[in-house]
Amino acid sequence: MGSSNVYPEITGSITDRKTNYFHMILNAGFFPDGRRNRASESTGLPLKNNQRKAQTMLTNKINELTEARSITGVSSLKDLLELLKTYDDLDDLKRSMEQEPHITESNAVD
Repeated sequence: MGSSNVYPEITGSITDRKTNYFHMILNAGFFPDGRRNRASESTGLPLKNNQRKAQTMLTNKINELTEARSITGVSSLKDLLELLKTYDDLDDLKRSMEQEPHITESNAVD
């Protein structure tokens, strides 16, 4: 067996969450302890006339999270979302990972 991690595909959906704004619900399987690996984030878009924009935002977010996960090795969606808020874009994240390695889930010591 190789040492590379195989992560479940990141999927998502758009919902209104009983508010006046669209929200993205992101899913990436389960953690080893059985908990769901799930996160949500508001799009900030009002419900009226914005469904396509919300769907485009969801697709872009899934692509961004998938690439960030491949760069960092972090599998938790909530941790990835926090990490993405820290950097301006994925290029900044790549440069940061090359300059100083961070502790990720794949190399953390308990």
